[in-house]
Amino acid sequence: MTFTTLETRIEKAIAENVDPFTTDADIRFFETFDIKEELKTFMNDLWGSEGNFIDTPLGRGRIESVRAKAGIDLEVMVAINDVDGFTLFSGIELAAEHGIRS
Repeated sequence: MTFTTLETRIEKAIAENVDPFTTDADIRFFETFDIKEELKTFMNDLWGSEGNFIDTPLGRGRIESVRAKAGIDLEVMVAINDVDGFTLFSGIELAAEHGIRS
């Protein structure tokens, strides 16, 4: 699955719309719902992923711990090769690294 930004997805769907009864507002609503589902799925997968490897903005690393933050976000502690100690990332930041924009 290829992830794109929400606005790009909406613009593409509007451009490809041939149904005279489907409005731009309809498309915007359903595309927004889909992207939120992708973010929810990513966060749920991230929650139980301690010990797994993940791509981060600083390189690939092993997830040491995942904790809840305010709202829907998570705090992820990652051990990255060539970086001393651990680096903290937000779940939303990691989702963006994987092409999922909130």
